[in-house]
Amino acid sequence: METPFAALARTPQFIPFVYDYCDTWCERCPITGRCLLYAADRLRTSPDEPESVGTRAREGLELARAIVDTCDPSQKPVAELDLALCDVSTAPAEPAIGHPLEFLARHYAIQASQFLNSLPPPHAEPPPGSPLELIAWYHFMIAAKTYRALVSHFASENVPALLADALGSAKVVLLAIDRSLLAWRSIAAGDDDARIGGLMELLEALKTGVEMRFPDARDFIRPGLDDPNGVREFRRTMSAGHSSGRSE
Repeated sequence: METPFAALARTPQFIPFVYDYCDTWCERCPITGRCLLYAADRLRTSPDEPESVGTRAREGLELARAIVDTCDPSQKPVAELDLALCDVSTAPAEPAIGHPLEFLARHYAIQASQFLNSLPPPHAEPPPGSPLELIAWYHFMIAAKTYRALVSHFASENVPALLADALGSAKVVLLAIDRSLLAWRSIAAGDDDARIGGLMELLEALKTGVEMRFPDARDFIRPGLDDPNGVREFRRTMSAGHSSGRSE
């Protein structure tokens, strides 16, 4: 018997993996109606009950497995990576973990978190639309997507279809850095806290490193987010890698 997640994953309206290359800020997204993850989040068994971390993790694994089972063969490398990343025990480690870019991104996330946690009320709870809210939203995402970009880039040597994933992930990193730097500059204009300059230097260094490692990232067309035609281009890129004979 087909599960609700499997039935949902077969729905043709969804853009393949659009949720992997966005900033997950759903309330600001104009294409949630075409996002499988957004739909799955609302397909809970008991929507009136509080959601636990364990429940969310279990449902995440169930959805990821359903996508692997139902997706086009050319899309399986990305689907299988999503599944692996759902569980810390299966998430790839070396050589991505400990790579200079991963270390720098993780260091920024830790330092930015310490800065945010040190702020007294009312700043400890960033108001909606404020520079602090933007920084708080992106600081861990920058680290997570840097790690994913490296994982896919290393893996693309044997699985060419993952090169598109690496570029899409790196583009998310660069966009998040750009927005975070603008937010930090806005804060710095009225705050002489020396830590702000150090955090901006970390981001500038990370941006330079990501641009050097992924020179084509900024030009990558994320499916459904940068251009509707990107959906076709993304599928073509993955299919090209799959047909090379090295994607399995």
